[in-house]
Amino acid sequence: EVYTEEEVRQFYVTGRAVIEDIEARRFPFDGSYRDWRPDPSWGIPEPHPQWDRYPGYDVPLTHFRPLKDVAHPPPLDLE
Repeated sequence: EVYTEEEVRQFYVTGRAVIEDIEARRFPFDGSYRDWRPDPSWGIPEPHPQWDRYPGYDVPLTHFRPLKDVAHPPPLDLE
């Protein structure tokens, strides 16, 4: 089981609300971002070279549970 019944129900509730926003052309689907560009001075961020050793790197933001069957590297010594 990846998602609970309640999580799946909430996906549909949220999805229907987003469809309503799109059809009504409400922000952010109103076209106001069409010409937006990031400040060129921001640059492109780089992940930490040992990003995969930080605790929680394997917890997807979609369901907040660690991934199964992942080859985990040794943890980074933060001390």
